[in-house]
Amino acid sequence: MKILHLMASSAIVMMLAMPASAQTREMSISSDTTIVSPQLDPSYEPVRAVLVGKSESGRTAEYVTFDPRMTANGMIGKSVYNTAGKKIAKVDDIVLNQSGQATTIILSEGGFMGIGDKLAGFDYTLMTRRDVNGDVIMPMGEELIGRAVAYSFDPDDVNEDNTIVIPATSHRMSKILDADMVDVEGKVIANVDNVSLRGGQIDYLIANFGKTMGVGGKQAAVKANTVTMTGPANDVDFRLSADQISRFNELMKMDLSTN
Repeated sequence: MKILHLMASSAIVMMLAMPASAQTREMSISSDTTIVSPQLDPSYEPVRAVLVGKSESGRTAEYVTFDPRMTANGMIGKSVYNTAGKKIAKVDDIVLNQSGQATTIILSEGGFMGIGDKLAGFDYTLMTRRDVNGDVIMPMGEELIGRAVAYSFDPDDVNEDNTIVIPATSHRMSKILDADMVDVEGKVIANVDNVSLRGGQIDYLIANFGKTMGVGGKQAAVKANTVTMTGPANDVDFRLSADQISRFNELMKMDLSTN
């Protein structure tokens, strides 16, 4: 699939702000690059998950909460508005480099700014802020379209003129959201449901575990830099440590419904 890609020279940082909640051993995760802090819509509930650290056998459950606006599920599918309040697109996907840093935000919508129904890739730092509903604000103008070049997710397009192909080591967020957390033998321990970003960097993987007949389950948060990414870029999994697997087994036996 080809999209249009625009590399912006500006370096506008992103927003993330959320008031900390007070509960037993509960932490609220927020960004270190805050520039705008709108009040979160009450209907837009924080994402809450039990923490799975490197080694914490025998400990009581600890929780973290995330601003949903700065998670992958809180961005993909959201509307995009320009600074004049006009809806111009929606977020289709996010491209990350090998280290898990978001580099490109993929936008889509029929008739987007005069470029038909094609997708468009823009420098991730152009996302300047979010409104109370989580919608994305980007300073877009039609004059920027002239700077766009073709971009493709298909490696077969590598030799086409005026086409940038996604690097082989880059990742699509939509693929990461389909990933599993596995042990050294590939046994599935949990399924990645969401991703928390801090300053555009993958910070926590939020996973579902303990489902019964594919239903229910509990949410767990695992620091991204404590797991190992395995598999090709278009079909990744995350390998857990022995301590993390032990902790998941403990948590599955705990009653977390009242915490």
